[in-house]
Amino acid sequence: MESKDKLITEIVEKEYSMLDKVRNCDGRAECQDNKREFFKAREAQFYPWNVETLKSYLLDLRTAESQGRNLMVEKYAYMMESLWKKEYRKISQFLPKVSNQKQRLVAKIVRRLVGQTENAVKENPGLVLKMRPVHSAEDLPYSISVETYFKCEFQTYSQNTLEKLDECIVEQPINDDSFVDQIFSYTAHVHGYRNIQEAVANSK
Repeated sequence: MESKDKLITEIVEKEYSMLDKVRNCDGRAECQDNKREFFKAREAQFYPWNVETLKSYLLDLRTAESQGRNLMVEKYAYMMESLWKKEYRKISQFLPKVSNQKQRLVAKIVRRLVGQTENAVKENPGLVLKMRPVHSAEDLPYSISVETYFKCEFQTYSQNTLEKLDECIVEQPINDDSFVDQIFSYTAHVHGYRNIQEAVANSK
C-alpha cells in the first residue's frame, strides 16, 4: 500500500509539471518560479485527504497526462469566468464540459469548505491578512477568492474523486479540527510555527 506522503509528493510533482507549462499573457506567475513554496501550499491542501481520495486524484492527473490535458491550465481558465467573462466565452468551448451532476457536487463541497473557512477566520481574525478573500463576491483581478479557487479546481476533478473528497470531508474532523483547520495548521507547521495562532501573531 502506497503511503500518504508518497502519494502527496507524486501528486504535487505532477501538478507542478503542469503548472510550469502554463503560459500567461502577463508572463510567468510567481508560483511558477517558486517551486518550494508551491510544494508547501499544495501539500497543505492535500494533508487532510485520506489515501483513497489521493489515489483517485492521482489517477485523474495520470489520465489527463495520457490525454494531453493540463489540469492547471483548465483550472485557471475556469477562473476567468468570474472576472473576465468576455475572454472566458472565447475559450470555454475548448474546456471540458462540467456536467450538472458534477456542478451540484462541486457546489456542495465548496459550501462546506467556505463555511469552515469562515469559522476559521472568526476564531483567528488575523488570518484575513495572510490569505485570499473568502467569497466569490470579493474576487478581484489577481486576487481570486477561496470560494472561486475551490470551485474552479474541483471542476477539474473526476466525479469519482469528488465523491471521495465529499466523503472524506464528512468523515472529518480530527481532534475537533475541521478540514480547513488542518490545512491552516499544516501550513503554519511547514513555515516553522507550532500552530495557527502563533503564525498569525508573528505575521502582524
